[in-house]
Amino acid sequence: MKRTRTTVEPVVERMGHGEMIHDILEAYPHLTRASVLICLHCAANA
Repeated sequence: MKRTRTTVEPVVERMGHGEMIHDILEAYPHLTRASVLICLHCAANA
């Protein structure tokens, strides 16, 4: 993702395992809700 060291893959994997956005934000505090949604959008359009 832009300006982070986090890639789309681990975020999408966590969501695939049933984690919610708030779980992702706790695990990656430098991300925002918008950036998580962008990850999902990128994965859906890949």
